[in-house]
Amino acid sequence: MADAAETKHEHEEGGEDDEKHVEEEVHGSWAPQVSLPEVAVTTGEENEEVVYKDRCKLFRWDATEKAWKERGTGDIRLLKNRETKKVRVLMRQEKTLKIVANHVVSDVGKMCVLEPNAGSDRSWMWMASDFADGVAKTEQFAARFSNSEQANKFKTNFNAVRTYNGRLAREEAVEDVIPGVVYEKKEESEAAPAAAAAAAHGDSMSVAPQVCPVSGKSGAAASSQSSEHVKITQTTAGEVVTLALPNPKTSWGGRTRVKAILGVNEGLDWIGKVITVNGWAKTTRAQGATLLFIQVNDGSCLSSLQVVLNAGVPGFEEASKATTGASLSFKGVIVKSPAKGQSVEMHVSDPAAHAVKVFGQCEAREYPMSKKGHTMEHLRENAHLRPRSNTISAVARVRNALAFATHNFFQARGFLYVHTPLITASDCEGAGELFQVTTAIPKDSKIDGILATKDGRVDYTKDFFGKQSFLTVSGQLSVENYCVALSDVYTFGPTFRAEDSHTSRHLAEFWMIEPEMAFAELPDDMICAESYLKFCIQYALDNCLEDLQFFEKQYEQGLVARLRNVVDNEFARCSYTEAVELIRQSGKTFEYGLPDWGTDLQSEHERYLAEEYYKKPVIVYNYPKDIKAFYMKLNPDGRTVAAMDILVPKIGEVIGGSQREDNLELLDRRIEEMHLEKASYWWYRDLRKYGSVPHAGFGLGFERLIMMVTGMENIRDVIPFPRWPGHADF
Repeated sequence: MADAAETKHEHEEGGEDDEKHVEEEVHGSWAPQVSLPEVAVTTGEENEEVVYKDRCKLFRWDATEKAWKERGTGDIRLLKNRETKKVRVLMRQEKTLKIVANHVVSDVGKMCVLEPNAGSDRSWMWMASDFADGVAKTEQFAARFSNSEQANKFKTNFNAVRTYNGRLAREEAVEDVIPGVVYEKKEESEAAPAAAAAAAHGDSMSVAPQVCPVSGKSGAAASSQSSEHVKITQTTAGEVVTLALPNPKTSWGGRTRVKAILGVNEGLDWIGKVITVNGWAKTTRAQGATLLFIQVNDGSCLSSLQVVLNAGVPGFEEASKATTGASLSFKGVIVKSPAKGQSVEMHVSDPAAHAVKVFGQCEAREYPMSKKGHTMEHLRENAHLRPRSNTISAVARVRNALAFATHNFFQARGFLYVHTPLITASDCEGAGELFQVTTAIPKDSKIDGILATKDGRVDYTKDFFGKQSFLTVSGQLSVENYCVALSDVYTFGPTFRAEDSHTSRHLAEFWMIEPEMAFAELPDDMICAESYLKFCIQYALDNCLEDLQFFEKQYEQGLVARLRNVVDNEFARCSYTEAVELIRQSGKTFEYGLPDWGTDLQSEHERYLAEEYYKKPVIVYNYPKDIKAFYMKLNPDGRTVAAMDILVPKIGEVIGGSQREDNLELLDRRIEEMHLEKASYWWYRDLRKYGSVPHAGFGLGFERLIMMVTGMENIRDVIPFPRWPGHADF
């Protein structure tokens, strides 16, 4: 039965309005835009075009204090001269229009430094959404400055600059796509435009595209390959290796992604180009017997590309039978579209140069994802096809971006990624809600075939692992082993809980991000968790804005503003004791009543603190020891532990963490108090015997984070194949 919260979205996949969520000002999801006041370009600059605009924070180098000083927030525009191709920058600050810079001095990856005219002692820095990979490339970035003094300023202050929205497309930066790789010299006409490279690289310009060995083809095949691939050489272990990667504007197989077309300048740069686009038909419509209109989507972005086919082109007859869901390939020319709501479309009209090919037809009468209204429950029942829906495809792109942001955040800060085991003999949380892993049950499933002891119990000594084993509920205990040897580590993987829950917030299989920091205490843990959460949200805003605008229209009004509220505000902090008092003095009536000291806060209590009292995220810390796990550091008061939860508006708890107990005697006492089997934790206890150190960490349920960022209300809709009681299909 569908949850009540789901039924209001039955229109999710149907109707023409489904495609109208993209505002005209948004030039693709790779480069977020904001609505800015119209700025009159100065007289005589009619030959300039706005190639980028955003709202940003600006910093100026203070020579006296030798530090970057914030100069406020402004609206920034990059104007490119159509003839000279040079770029200048205009900034609106305090309702005045100023020329900030006449040229871009440095623009590497996610950073650019804007200098005024030569001879000035001022330097303006505009920082994009993140600088995760910049930590490792500081020397490379600094080398782009015009003099050594500026380079030293940059290196000294690199970590002090506050990041903000946006990213600039690089005009000439092909050499920076893959650090350490030398590109073969090509003719000017072969060089891929950086804007297309930015779109093709999807969520981050800092990601090196996948590489594959050159096939060794020669003649016509080699010529064909060179037009679709960029050859590079790389020295590995003293051996020069030639590799090939897709041309930045294309994908594997020579096709051009829809996102690469629509994500830059609304596709206008592609007008007149003959390209190949592959994908699945979202809608099909015939106009007489000579024209066919197909909206094609390849999953690279939310928007679809309209293809107009003329009778007479190869494959037209077969394509005319295509319905929603059919897979096709189109070779045609990009033209300016006369239709409202789209800037360009593809015309497949020249029988000699254009063609259409149907990879697979789709039986319309049986297709579960036909173009009509579908409930979220219907999509779950057809989980193998639901990625073709707008909602689930958008969720998938946001999920991908948040996963990448997670690794980006920790890797840039020196953390090591550790793969922790999925099978364990320990109950990390002590809750006992574990899935058992066993081969003791015979293949014929007959009870009399189960190996048993004399007292009738299952004989686990003869089981596969020689003891009772389970699927893990957390990788934390395991990753701690590496923390006390490698200092800063994290794990990111699936976890399992056999909780018989049918709520919209629980899954039996879910993913956890769990960092662990050596020589760190609870305040360090709070800072890291807050920084990580802001980083991920900002990354989604910068790289998935089109999808977030869709969620805002279809699911949660004000979503983007809510996310910006999290990013832009310092998190409040209050102790558990203070939190209980605030709730009890609120004068509100709660479904679960007012909390007493020593009881868990319910979701409604958490949301009151974040949404109504603080009106922003809040970190609650120092919880009663009896409601927290055994491994949390006991505070001097003997009643509370050094634990914290991050509560955010609309969601409630998203992160839980603590300083870990590093005293063996106190740890043993907690294990006994919680009636756990001490022998099962012998290796965990050893960590306190041999060079114990203070350390802290936290855990974040990845699906909870996705719910927070997308506004989706049911956790089953933010994981590809949800598992909950009674459901393990697909």
